Amino acid sequence: MLIVPRRLQVYLLATLVVGTGAGVWAADVESTAQSPVAAVADTSVDDASDLPRAETVFPQLEALLVDALAQSPTMIQETLTRLAASYDEQADRSVLYPRAGGYASFRMQREDRLEADQSSTGQRTYFDLSISQPFFHWGSLKAQAEIGRINRLIADRNFTEGYQLFANRIRDNYLALVALRVAQRNRALDLEHSRAQLANIRQQVAEGRVPARTIASFEATIESKVLAGDRADYALQRLLRQFRDLVGKPDFSLAEVPETLPAVAQVKESRSIPLRTEYVTRRGFEDHVSYYRAIKSLEIDRLRLRITRNELRPKFNLSAGVSQDMDSRTTNVEQRYMVTTYFGGISMNWAIWDSKSSASRARAAQARIRRAEKNLEQLEQDLIESIEAAEKELGFSTRGLVIAERGYAGAQSSYDSLVSFQKEGRASQDEVDAALLAWRSAEYSVCESRRDYLRTVAAFLTAIQADPLVEKLQREGRIPR
Repeated sequence: MLIVPRRLQVYLLATLVVGTGAGVWAADVESTAQSPVAAVADTSVDDASDLPRAETVFPQLEALLVDALAQSPTMIQETLTRLAASYDEQADRSVLYPRAGGYASFRMQREDRLEADQSSTGQRTYFDLSISQPFFHWGSLKAQAEIGRINRLIADRNFTEGYQLFANRIRDNYLALVALRVAQRNRALDLEHSRAQLANIRQQVAEGRVPARTIASFEATIESKVLAGDRADYALQRLLRQFRDLVGKPDFSLAEVPETLPAVAQVKESRSIPLRTEYVTRRGFEDHVSYYRAIKSLEIDRLRLRITRNELRPKFNLSAGVSQDMDSRTTNVEQRYMVTTYFGGISMNWAIWDSKSSASRARAAQARIRRAEKNLEQLEQDLIESIEAAEKELGFSTRGLVIAERGYAGAQSSYDSLVSFQKEGRASQDEVDAALLAWRSAEYSVCESRRDYLRTVAAFLTAIQADPLVEKLQREGRIPR
């Protein structure tokens, strides 16, 4: 049986974990003497509003999320889209109200007539001013106005959904910045350790204890780590620029990003499953933007079908106005007078035959309505499945977080033990350094697990429409319900 010395075991463990590129947590050794795992294990969650989110872990993030609603380029575009839908609603509703129009003409003219001895000249003023009010159009105009209102409601819901997804994107990018800062400091520690190893190897080569070719291998390893670090630093700066654009803060600096991701409360299935079940039981998904949009689009199709069916029916309008023109009241055409006429009454327009155009479009509209009804049934099932999937992903992420926290606690305990052994003269500095790398690597791994966990919590809250931030902004009237 092959027995591997404990020093080699620790060194191989550290090399294996660091070599995977997972990185090392970069907090000072003295500042992380207490493990957060015990605190996490006792944390309980009472309701959806208490589920852990990125902004509850980092309170400064909530201000960024709220400010982004007004100053982010993405949300400004969403606001303009919503504003355009509001104006479109006004335009569609205007068909119900009176319209005024007319024309006017003033000119100098001369008339030469063969039957007259001489030409006549003079000034002529003509005009026709009228106002009309739709009176009876078989409900077509009301249907058109209702389509505008529904489109505005859909735009409001799209705005809320857009902000929800946008907030999740900000949360994820912020946590990614935290993780990259951790990795950045981790790489610095790893590189420092590798350079110390290289200095030790060079000393051994100078003393003739190892061959000189060993140096080239270590130098190549360090150069590779420097290259990987440069790439990672560029990725960090690029993500920082993207985050600035997201939140609309060009002066946001990397120094404002925390260097650690603390422990978070874990959601147990005994809490997440009832939340999901209650949401599905009360058919809360009917208020989901996708379902709402599908329902409203179906209403629009039915209204358009009604408009199409009314195209070949007579339309009645009330009208009134005044006009002025030349008129002749005798058989002598030369005796003409300027006549001002006041009128009022009802008019009818009737398209009697359109070669079956409206009938064909009505049948096409009926087919689209049937298709939309079928799609609505499938959408209901898809939404239920997506909610179940979000709850399952939260469960998987919670289990992964528990495992990562346990691994972190074990790595920390091993490091603490080796530090004690070193003080007693039972462990070397190399063993302590290797254990430190393994511990920091485990800390980075738990950081990634916490980040993934917070992401799945946000996705679950989005699926059941229970994001406390969105609800708060809705209560304040900053985003539509």
